[in-house]
Amino acid sequence: MARAMRGSARLASFVLVLAALWALWEGYRWLWIREGRTWPFAVSDITMPHMHLIVRQLFESPTVGGPLLITILWHSALFTAKEAVVGFAIGATIGFLLGVALSHFRVLQRGLLPYIVASQTIPILAIAPMVVVGLGKPHDSRLDAARLGARLGDRGVPHLLPGHDQHAARAPIRRPTCARADALLRGERLVDSVEAACSVVAAGRHLVKGDWIKSKSHQATAVKFLQASFKGWIYCRDHWRDCVNIVVKAGTALPKGHQTWQMNEVNALIWPNRMEIGIMDPVQYKQTANIAYKFKVIKKPAKASSYRTDLAKKAVANLKRQGIDVYGRGWKKKVVKLTEGGK
Repeated sequence: MARAMRGSARLASFVLVLAALWALWEGYRWLWIREGRTWPFAVSDITMPHMHLIVRQLFESPTVGGPLLITILWHSALFTAKEAVVGFAIGATIGFLLGVALSHFRVLQRGLLPYIVASQTIPILAIAPMVVVGLGKPHDSRLDAARLGARLGDRGVPHLLPGHDQHAARAPIRRPTCARADALLRGERLVDSVEAACSVVAAGRHLVKGDWIKSKSHQATAVKFLQASFKGWIYCRDHWRDCVNIVVKAGTALPKGHQTWQMNEVNALIWPNRMEIGIMDPVQYKQTANIAYKFKVIKKPAKASSYRTDLAKKAVANLKRQGIDVYGRGWKKKVVKLTEGGK
């Protein structure tokens, strides 16, 4: 009886702690939004959603027809656990064999033990950069440009990565998106694989800041990235079947028929383009900024300096010199019929 009461008390304490944390989360969220505070960060539905929405997302599928998010996380956790077990087993085996060798050979002990002890005092985070450099993958400023371009796709150049929406920053980067980025970037040798393109898109949403673009060399690299991006979408305008095949071949939750329909709709958002690809209409920019401020998506009115087209115009000028059509005036929307199963 006493054991049952102690178990009930522990369960009640656990529930109360969870309820208190939930209330603290919701209270903080309500107060920061109500007062318009931005320190230590601006609170919104993206940066700090309701707890019940977070829980609900676990039981929804991030892709059409795909498994539930909680199932994906469970399998990912199992995979990580297996890696940890295998790593521990390998490390324990090597450590045991090394310990036996050191105990039997004094010369090895005197020569290796100091280094072994020293290695245990170095944080893993300090070793990671040395491993990266040792594998021959140093930092490449061209990837900074790709990150910049992905950032501009969210904030300044709506035609850079068409089809993104306000939830893009919190949505997982799926392989089809990586394939589209790969098609855009590889033509200018900015990336050499779909995986690299995927890391570019993911990193670009978070790492690029305003001070980065102040550098002239970074601006030049950004122009190259924009040029590659625009050329990629122009290619998808004129060779839409090839672009669909690239996405399908890379692996996608949507079948080819749906991808074809989506490509057609995306092209319709871009073409024909009266202001050249990648150049934002200043009237539409102002309208979007006013709406964002009115509904508290941004805390302060957008500054005039936030509207910038000089880099995109340089990229477009380079394309014009190559004789590439940046307007697409002759493009016409195709008739794509969706069928059951997307066949």
